[in-house]
Amino acid sequence: MDIVEKIMSMIAFSGEGRLYSTNAIRKAQEGGFEEAQELLSKCEESLLKAHQAHTELLAYEAQGNSLEVSLLMVHGAEHLSNAEVIFEISKEFIIMYKVVKNNENL
Repeated sequence: MDIVEKIMSMIAFSGEGRLYSTNAIRKAQEGGFEEAQELLSKCEESLLKAHQAHTELLAYEAQGNSLEVSLLMVHGAEHLSNAEVIFEISKEFIIMYKVVKNNENL
């Protein structure tokens, strides 16, 4: 297994997911709720790919293979965690924008 390639996949897909999440918030702010949902779906797909790379690294180490903890690996894990948090927050923002747009009370 190419460890660096897996880490870079995790970073790239996490970054892509984060971008989809922030774009979904912007679409919701503009009232484009259907587009926001489509972007969230794309985010989920990207995060799934990032998780697959992460899981492959975990499985590789669990099989007894040695992995050095590198700055790149820490960066990849941090990128994935941040993307997940932004994804969850973006879902809440979209709900909030729907409520505001419909003048509903919380």
